[in-house]
Amino acid sequence: MLIWEFPSEFLSCFSDVIVCTYLFHGSTFSAYLEAEDFKIHMKSVSEGKLVQWNPRMNDHALKLKLKSLIEVYEGSMNDIGKSRAHLNPLSATWYKKQNATVMKSLKSSCETFFSRHANTRSLHNGWTTYSGSKSALSGKGYTKGWISNNAKATNDFIEKRSMAYLCNWFYQPLLKRYFQERGVKVNEDAYALSAMLQWIWRSQIRRGDPVKLFIPSERMRILFHNWLHDASYLQDNNPSQQVQRAA
Repeated sequence: MLIWEFPSEFLSCFSDVIVCTYLFHGSTFSAYLEAEDFKIHMKSVSEGKLVQWNPRMNDHALKLKLKSLIEVYEGSMNDIGKSRAHLNPLSATWYKKQNATVMKSLKSSCETFFSRHANTRSLHNGWTTYSGSKSALSGKGYTKGWISNNAKATNDFIEKRSMAYLCNWFYQPLLKRYFQERGVKVNEDAYALSAMLQWIWRSQIRRGDPVKLFIPSERMRILFHNWLHDASYLQDNNPSQQVQRAA
């Protein structure tokens, strides 16, 4: 694996650098800055001014509104993503080990979600998985609604009302090891949550319209629920071990 790292000397040319972002602690940029020993001061914008950052309260009002707009499927079709010891269902590694029967079952669940639970037209359906599994999971009523799982900063999919997120994100192992060897402990939960929120926010939720979500990975679904209910994922950097369903 070849890693090209942005020269830290460039950032050192400035007395201050302001980065506008969200879920910063889950980003590779955060790990990079820590590895390069930069001093980071977290701030938030409130009434046009920079104020002290608070991970729980700064977007509390927004989340209260979002709770009434977001419906997450909870039912037996999530069984395939139930967390098990030494197994991470719907991760990139997990997909590589699955047979045609398992993939067919997950595909059928997607078709059922869009046609029966969401009851939305194909035009309004969006879905994603890892590129290597896209062909096996393409199904009736949603295939053309494919949105890359790393899609960011685009309004091209703002008409999507129902979304199926068929991923369970983890750091690329070699990249994780690279940071660990430099004394940086990455936060895999914040990293995964950030990627998922970026993807979900390609839909019409970004303009304040309701969405229905199918997140069969138990880990990813709990991360989403915890975020929506203001549970902190930053109290420790232990990937998923402390994650619990929010009340």
